Amino acid sequence: ETVATQAPPVIALSHHSTNDKVLSLVKPLCRPGVTFLDVGAGRGLFSQQLSDYLRTTHGVWPSDAISACDTAPCIFACRDVHCDAISEGGQLPCPDETFDVRCSIEVV
Repeated sequence: ETVATQAPPVIALSHHSTNDKVLSLVKPLCRPGVTFLDVGAGRGLFSQQLSDYLRTTHGVWPSDAISACDTAPCIFACRDVHCDAISEGGQLPCPDETFDVRCSIEVV
């Protein structure tokens, strides 16, 4: 007999208080035209927080301002931001000068 099992819940890869602190540091840089890269984005907690802030405070659509990358982009869950793969060698999917602000939170 086959028994269906439910997949285990996804464990957050980042702590909310850390993301809150980084967002508070990034807020003064937020304005239309500034671009952000979330490096090692995990499930996208910071991307989501930044998305919400840019949309509600500055009227900026997240996909116009934020990109993300991770070694496992398949787990990224922020629907308004695209997440590219970081290569096995650690190469980012874009040149360094592509973004105005780059954030890397709790990344080893």
